[in-house]
Amino acid sequence: MYKRSAPICALILAVCLLSGCTSDASVPPSVSVVFETSTTPSEPPLPSNNATISPSELLHSPSASNRPAIDLTNEPPLSEYQQTMPVPDFLDTELQTLYRKASNLYVGPFGFMSMDIEYATFEEQTLSQYESVNVNGYEYLKAHGRYKHWEDFFIVTHSIFTDEYFNDLNTISDGMDRFAEKDGNLCVLDVANGSSPHRNENFPDEFALLERTDTTISFTVKGFYSYGYPHEGESFEERDARLKAGYESTEEFPIEMIMTDGGWRFSKFADTVLDMSYIG
Repeated sequence: MYKRSAPICALILAVCLLSGCTSDASVPPSVSVVFETSTTPSEPPLPSNNATISPSELLHSPSASNRPAIDLTNEPPLSEYQQTMPVPDFLDTELQTLYRKASNLYVGPFGFMSMDIEYATFEEQTLSQYESVNVNGYEYLKAHGRYKHWEDFFIVTHSIFTDEYFNDLNTISDGMDRFAEKDGNLCVLDVANGSSPHRNENFPDEFALLERTDTTISFTVKGFYSYGYPHEGESFEERDARLKAGYESTEEFPIEMIMTDGGWRFSKFADTVLDMSYIG
């Protein structure tokens, strides 16, 4: 059906009234004249760095840019190691997967290297091929990988971490954000942390449940550590044999999950390599 907007229809009616065209023959008394108004569906606001929109609302809202809604089933993508890494056996399969996803983001983009958020989508590209943008006086790189749209990045990260914990992870210093939004794009501050060889990979992480209620799951992850370099006079083969024979120390780190309106989220996470204090 052809539709007229209300203002145009009103104008036509006014002209007809003035010209006398609204006779009994033109509009029978038993007929109701209905003017249809055209409306444009409102779009949800695009989340910004300090968005107050709740993740549960956003996850169930249509995309602000009319893109297909992101499928969280396989987001973020897990490496072969992450698919087989040690996970708490007191968590069900769904929460074990959430743990793997949290580890992916915590160790990579929020840990050792922020540019890991690109997930090697452009393996041959160097940092010089990224567009530099200014965000709040700092130089960022405009992402063009898997989560180049801030909205997608926001949805994925907030499906794993609580709002408050996301802000903690994203804040580096002096209020500067590791990841920021500009014009709807994800912008990345190129920062990285060094890794340590002292985590003894011959002894997998161990987990201990501290508390479990309907709204909270708290537990610890324990790492095993040894001096990873050859000691003076020790060959690499002897070093490897020493690492397989035992470890020199252990360290435990707290992890917490809480139930939110959108489901379980991590309010605290840890990694036995990234967070270790052992020096050797």
